[in-house]
Amino acid sequence: DYYHQGLLGWVEGDHVVEINILGSGEANTFLRGGPLDPLTAVAADAVHARMVKEALAFTQRSQNLLFEGRTLDFFDIFKAPSNVKGTN
Repeated sequence: DYYHQGLLGWVEGDHVVEINILGSGEANTFLRGGPLDPLTAVAADAVHARMVKEALAFTQRSQNLLFEGRTLDFFDIFKAPSNVKGTN
């Protein structure tokens, strides 16, 4: 629970990471057999390391935009640059 406990969860398929944002920054890593299956703790691997980096980057970007009052700018990442031929 990000707001109450400072835990940032990130899910990709059956891989799950839970990052302690307020404490040590430690990440717990899990696998699940399916959407309704319980999580099984596993040792972190390269997939989990990438997920942690992406979760932290996404959260930093979205929080910065939120506190700057620019949340709609988040969707600019989906727009093609105007200098790319055929986009305008």
